[in-house]
Amino acid sequence: MRIGIAYNLSSEVAAAEGIPSDRADEFDSLETVQDIEHGIIAAGHEPVRLGFGLNAIARLRGQPVDLVFNIAEGLYGRARESQMPAILDMMKIPYTFSDTQTLSLALDKAMTKQILMQNGINTPAFWSVDNPVQVEALIQSGALKYPLFVKPSCEGSSMGINSNSRVTCEEDLRNQVNLLMAAYPGSSILIEEFLPGREVTVGVIGNREPEVLGMMSFKLLSGTDRDFFYTPEIKHHWEKYLIPECPANLSADEYQKVLDLAIRVFKTLRCRDCARIDMRFDASGEPSFMEINPLAGLTRGKSDIPVMAELMGLSYEDLIGRIIQVALERIDAERFETTMVTEAQRETA
Repeated sequence: MRIGIAYNLSSEVAAAEGIPSDRADEFDSLETVQDIEHGIIAAGHEPVRLGFGLNAIARLRGQPVDLVFNIAEGLYGRARESQMPAILDMMKIPYTFSDTQTLSLALDKAMTKQILMQNGINTPAFWSVDNPVQVEALIQSGALKYPLFVKPSCEGSSMGINSNSRVTCEEDLRNQVNLLMAAYPGSSILIEEFLPGREVTVGVIGNREPEVLGMMSFKLLSGTDRDFFYTPEIKHHWEKYLIPECPANLSADEYQKVLDLAIRVFKTLRCRDCARIDMRFDASGEPSFMEINPLAGLTRGKSDIPVMAELMGLSYEDLIGRIIQVALERIDAERFETTMVTEAQRETA
C-alpha cells in the first residue's frame, strides 16, 4: 500500500506571512517525517512525501496513494488544521486521524469546552474575550476566582503560554490578555480557573472501542508539581524539568476516573484513530478536562504520544503501524456500512 505523508515543516514557516512568529513550534521537522516514513516501511507499506497545500495536490495527482498519514497543521485561521483533510475529502482519499469537523472544533478551546459542558463533562470555569472592554466587564462582574490561566483560544503547541500565564490579580490579568491580543491579532483569548491538582495527559487510540494508549503524569525535578503547567521551554526541553511517569502515579479510583473521562471526551468530539487529552485534578480530587489535541505531535522522544508509547513498551515504529492499522480498520468499516445502507435503500425503494 502506498501511504502519503501530509505535513508542514518548521523550516518553511518563515516564508509564510501574516502568522505568529512562534507558529513554527507546532510544525514538524524533516526528522519527524523521516521517522514516520520508517514506521510506514516497518508496517509493510511504501511512504510518499506530499507536504502541504498546492504542492501536495500536485504530488497526489502525479503519485496516487491509498492512504494519507496526515500531520499537517495548516496555515491561517482557526480552522487551519482541517485544511489538508478538506482537500483529501474532496479528492476522495482516506487519511489518518480526525476529520475536518473535529479538527476545526478542537482547535477552538472555548467552543470545545462549551460542547463538553453541555454533555456533562467536567471542565474549569472559563471565559472567552477578544477586546479590553470585555475584560473589564468580566473583572467588574465579580465572577472571577483567582488564580486564573490565560492563553490563546485557537493556538496549539503551548503557543502564547509562558511563566506569566498563571495570573493572581486584576492587573496581571489585564497585562497578560493585552499581550496575547497584540501577539495574536484577531484571536480570542481564553481565561479559565487554574486548578490546584496534578496534570495528566492521556493518549487514546482506536475508533469504535477506543482504548487508552498511555496515561502520563509528571514528576518535577524541582519538587512540587502543584502549579506545574507546560510552557514551550518545558515542552521542548522536558528532560531538564521533569520525569514523565507512565502509567501515571494515580490511585485505582483516580485511574478509572481519568480513563472514563478521556474516552468520553474522545467519543463526544467524534475523534478518530488517535488523540491526546490533557486534564487536571480540581480541588475536590475530580479530573477536569483542559484541552484535546486530535492531531497530536509525533516527534520521537519529545512529543507526549511517542514518549508514553515508549514507556508502555511500544516502539515508535510500532506506534505508527498501530495508528495506520486502526485507521484502515475504520475505513474498511465505513465502506462496508455505506454499501449495506445503499443496498437496504435499494431493496425498500
